[in-house]
Parts: sequence; C-alpha cells; structure tokens
Amino acid sequence: PARLDNAAARAAFEASFAKGLRLIKFGRNGASQRRIFALDATQRTFSWRPLPGENSSRLTPRKVYAVAEIRKVRTALEPDPKALTHGGTEALRKGLHPSHAGRAFVLDMADGRTLDLVARSDAEASEYVRGLRLLVADAGAKDR
Repeated sequence: PARLDNAAARAAFEASFAKGLRLIKFGRNGASQRRIFALDATQRTFSWRPLPGENSSRLTPRKVYAVAEIRKVRTALEPDPKALTHGGTEALRKGLHPSHAGRAFVLDMADGRTLDLVARSDAEASEYVRGLRLLVADAGAKDR
C-alpha cells in the first residue's frame, strides 16, 4: 500500500489517539498496568485511564500531559540516554519480556521522567511511534 504523507498520517493517528490507544504502562518499579491513553479535543494534551473493568482505585486520569512536554519518542530498541549500552528504560528492562521489545516505546518528558509503554503488536507500536513523532514535531512547530 502507498505510504500516507505526514499530514494524512498525523490526522489518522490523531483520530485514533482521540478514541483511545490501548497500551500497557510500566511504572518505575517495572510493574505494568493496562491503560487507555487519549488525546483531548484540543489535541494539545493527553491523559490515561484504566481499561473498563480493570481493577483500579483510580478511575479518573492520574495526570494530564501536554503534547509539547514530550521531548522525544523512541522505541525500546533505541539506546537509553541514562544507560547507553542498553535499550528502553530501566523500568522496561525490569518488567518487559525481551521478546516484546519491538512492541515497546518511550516518551521522554520535559521534566526528565519517562512514560514507558507497550502496544499490542510490533506493527501497532511502529504506527504509534510514527504518529507521536509527527504530533510532537507539529506541537514544537506551533510553539516557535
């Protein structure tokens, strides 16, 4: 199939992100939780919430993130800036099975923290990484 141009790919990703992306979120200790990440109507912020039926004391979003706060989107196979001989992040290395590394990606945030995420497949992760990179580039261009 023909590859979508960046504007079409970004628009398709934004529509998918607005509906909610089903991801596994890893915490600092390597524990994982299934979450839905969703872009708000302004397309400037996103948050996460538990999957329906998921046993969680937090049903409201824990935190709202600005897209402009994402400094870099990287796959778990790319070097960890804090440990260049390893990929991903320490949390992913603790909790993710190595065979799932192609499904994982990292959002490096402006405050120095990371969002360590895993999609349902390698192809889905690749789509999300591409879409997030386009969204972040667009947010950066708007800030200039």
